[in-house]
Amino acid sequence: MEKKRIYVSDIHMNAGKGLQAGKGQHPYEWLGPTEAKRFADFLNYLNDPNVVQEIIIIGDLMDDWVYPVDVVPPSLESIVKAPINKEIVQALKKLAKNKKITVLYLPGNHDMGVNKRGQA
Repeated sequence: MEKKRIYVSDIHMNAGKGLQAGKGQHPYEWLGPTEAKRFADFLNYLNDPNVVQEIIIIGDLMDDWVYPVDVVPPSLESIVKAPINKEIVQALKKLAKNKKITVLYLPGNHDMGVNKRGQA
């Protein structure tokens, strides 16, 4: 049987603080609440070995890099704990516990602070 693989990249989970633009400002976070919900739903759908056997996350799952020069970027820990990402993190944890599905994560340049064990 041939393995079914899904490749995912450039999700750019954020801390949910730069989504509202003020006067003369622009939103600087890419993943909004609607997209976060859709991605969590997608991950939950994938948590079935009949659908996929391997999920490969190719970088930039999180974003601790692209912020205005006068804004201190959030830590990776605060991104993981941000309410906007709650359902995504829960879905990823469930996938990681599924013994019939392999999950590989390769940090990208926007989440290069993640260590070799995939933890912030």
